[in-house]
Amino acid sequence: MGAHLPWASPAERLRVVDAAAGALEGTAWYTLDGVGDGETEVAVHGAPPDLPGAGDWHAPCAERSALFTDGLPAALVTDVLVACTARAVTVLRATAAAGRGRAAAEDVADEAACCYASLVAGGDERRATLAAHHAWLCRTAARQGTSLEGGPGVRSREAAPDARLAALGAALDEASGADRPLKQKLVARAVHIQVVRLRGPDDRSLLAQEAALVAALAATSST
Repeated sequence: MGAHLPWASPAERLRVVDAAAGALEGTAWYTLDGVGDGETEVAVHGAPPDLPGAGDWHAPCAERSALFTDGLPAALVTDVLVACTARAVTVLRATAAAGRGRAAAEDVADEAACCYASLVAGGDERRATLAAHHAWLCRTAARQGTSLEGGPGVRSREAAPDARLAALGAALDEASGADRPLKQKLVARAVHIQVVRLRGPDDRSLLAQEAALVAALAATSST
C-alpha cells in the first residue's frame, strides 16, 4: 500500500522522510518522489500503518510503472527499492544534521557509485548499464525540453559494495537471465530514483547533475 506525504520545502521533505523512517522501523518500506508537487510517496508491505500526515492509502505508484511490469519478479524489484531507501535515509539524516535540505553532490556521487558497484559486479556490464542510463536521461530530457549541459563533474570516492545490494544484484542476474537489458533498465531506474531521493524532485538541475555523474562513473568504471 502507498500514501502520499506532503512537504513544502527541501528541509521539510527530509523531516517527513525521517519521521516515516522512525514510524516504519522494522517494516519493509520505500519512498518514491515526484508523484505530485510537494509530495513523497511511502509504500509498505501489508496493512497500512498509522503514519501521521499520510493521505489515502492506495496501490503504490511504482507498481503501476514499467519498473514492475517489465518482467522481473515484483518482490525482487521491491527489495531493491527498500534497500536503496534504507541507504538514502542514512544519507538524508546526515544531510539534515548538517543543516542542508539536499544531499551534497559528493554524497550523491558516492551513493550512485556504491549502488552501481553493488548491483552490477562486472566492469563491462556496468559500463553497458551506465550507457543505457545516460541514453535514458537523454530521451527524458528531450521529452521535457530540458538540457543536460552544465551538470557538475563530481567524481565519487572509492565505493565499497553494499552486501545487501550485491546479493540483490546477483538475484537480478538470475532473474533476468540472458536478457541483460532487462536488468540494465532496472538498475538505471533504481539509481535515478536514489538520486532524486537525495537531491529532491524540486531540484531543477537534477537531470543535468545526474547525466554528469553517470558520465563520470562510466569514465572511471573498472573491469
